[in-house]
Order: sequence, then C-alpha cells, then structure tokens
Amino acid sequence: MSCANVPKYRLRIGRQEVRSIQPKGKDSYAMIYLPIGKTVQVDLSLLSGDAFVAWWFNPKDGKASKIGTVQRKAAAEFTPPSIGTGNDWVLVIDAVAAKYPAPGR
Repeated sequence: MSCANVPKYRLRIGRQEVRSIQPKGKDSYAMIYLPIGKTVQVDLSLLSGDAFVAWWFNPKDGKASKIGTVQRKAAAEFTPPSIGTGNDWVLVIDAVAAKYPAPGR
C-alpha cells in the first residue's frame, strides 16, 4: 500500500509530537512511529479484530520484538524497550486473525 493514499495524523504526548500512519477505515493493522521513546495509549477499537499481536520495531537495526497478544479495548498502553531522546520506535499492531509475519520480514 502506498503511503500517499494513507491519512497522516499528528498526536502529542506531553510536549513531544508523535507521528502515526494508519490505513483508512477499519483495517487489521496500525503502525505508530514514536520519534522519542515514551509510553503511548492506543484505541484498539479503531481496528478490526478482537485480539491483536503487538510488536516494537527498531528502525535503527530493522529488528522486531514481540510484545504479546492484546485484547481489543479503547485504551491499550504500550511502553517501548528504551525511553527518551535518541530512542525512536515503531509500534506495530496486527489483528491475530490476519496472521501477518513479524515486522521487517
């Protein structure tokens, strides 16, 4: 899917801007870029599915770390493996039913 067709949203966590890209409509995945490692809350009800597999993807080395399975809820909280400036991460959330491979593969 081309990012040209995807709406871009700007969110804030404290004073830090969080940029995220999410496909239009009720889709089966979301990717949220965090330029600074901070805890983020995500409304999983915006995605289709009842259960999701969450991953932290490190854009510096291209490796993904599985967070685990999360049930659908309005305020799921995720904390990246490292916090603060210089620790950017991509939170990847996939519907279990979609059976997507790990990010970066």
